[in-house]
Amino acid sequence: MKQRNHIGILVLLAVAFTGCQQIEEEFEQQTVDTPWKLTIRASRNGNVTRGIAIGDNEDAASTTKLQSIWKDGEQVYVYKDATLIGSLKATPDENDAHYATLTGSVSVPTSEIMAGKTRLTLLTPVSIADWTYTGQEGSLTGSNNSIDDKYNIAKADDVLVRAVSGKNITTEKASFANQQSIYRFSFRFQKSGEGDKRTIGVKSITLSAANGGLWRNETDGTGPLTVSLPKVTTDPIFVALRFQNTTEEETLNFQVVDSDGITYLDSKTIPAASKPNGNFVSIKNTTLTRRMGLTISSKSETVATML
Repeated sequence: MKQRNHIGILVLLAVAFTGCQQIEEEFEQQTVDTPWKLTIRASRNGNVTRGIAIGDNEDAASTTKLQSIWKDGEQVYVYKDATLIGSLKATPDENDAHYATLTGSVSVPTSEIMAGKTRLTLLTPVSIADWTYTGQEGSLTGSNNSIDDKYNIAKADDVLVRAVSGKNITTEKASFANQQSIYRFSFRFQKSGEGDKRTIGVKSITLSAANGGLWRNETDGTGPLTVSLPKVTTDPIFVALRFQNTTEEETLNFQVVDSDGITYLDSKTIPAASKPNGNFVSIKNTTLTRRMGLTISSKSETVATML
């Protein structure tokens, strides 16, 4: 009789253990990453989104306006808190490329996706790990190291998840804001401020900022940025700049090296109104009157237009 009771107890323990194991497995299934299909409408409102287009039927050298548009297939990285959970591709609207539909997949535990509560961060065209302003070559568009390709970074914060149905997630509309401004430079030399002005064929420019600095990347923080051109040019040079301080005027220093290796130094005060990210600032035809190490006076044309 006692033997039968022992057997019964063992059976009950086995059943109880099996039940606990099943509950544990169900809990694990709820916490492992689950693949979701994510669809987001992205819009432009003022100085937002990413692709670059000339906005006034002029060329890049003379335009006073740049437009931000979406490009077909543009990659958008999706973050929950600080964790990368997937990526999306953009399909611009046929009639207005300032708008696009972003689609793709993300992987996140079911328990962490809640309609009306979960918020996402979106970044394009690079991930946070690859977000940098080093390595620029002075071009606006048309190359693998152009601003349009790598350095015109846009971000949408706190995008709220609106609905979760099956394996599909939809969010509120995402508005992308540019994280830097675009600067256009060209230079002339006039010895001692007298006589003829000669256009400088630029080989490289090194830029630095006094108040708060220029942001380089997550690893380097702030510091000088060197733009090395693929070939010497007298055409305007475009550089994406992100100031650490965006509310106060700041002295922007530049060191210009020409085709013969001659170095010119100059500085220009950037007004506080031009500092916020999303501006297009033109500093064309800056006249340099001194060479390496001497005080330089400058005259320049400055235009600031919101993207």
